[in-house]
Amino acid sequence: MMALDLSGDWALIDDPITISYESRLTENTYSAPAAVSYAQRNDVTKEDLDALSAFISKGLLQKDATVFHVWTAKLNGTVPAIKDRVTYAGEKWTVQIVGIRDRDANGPQRHRLVCSKFQG
Repeated sequence: MMALDLSGDWALIDDPITISYESRLTENTYSAPAAVSYAQRNDVTKEDLDALSAFISKGLLQKDATVFHVWTAKLNGTVPAIKDRVTYAGEKWTVQIVGIRDRDANGPQRHRLVCSKFQG
């Protein structure tokens, strides 16, 4: 029986975006920005806002949070982590929750990043 291969699923998404991704190195230091193509942006859910309220003020509004989906194949070896930074359309976001959406025999293929507006 053949194992499921999801490594090329990034090519099937509609309206892909390119984001800038910076890995957090220390408290206030980030790696050089790397372009990540074939990402998707989605609205946050009520569950996302509830989960974020554990880290951020209870008054977090939907406009202060967003979700990015990124594929392992397009991350050039970067492993998404909490406190990393994403920039899209001039707005900076801090990764607060990293979830794995697609996993196959080769490991995680798509990550769901729940982000809040960057407070620099």
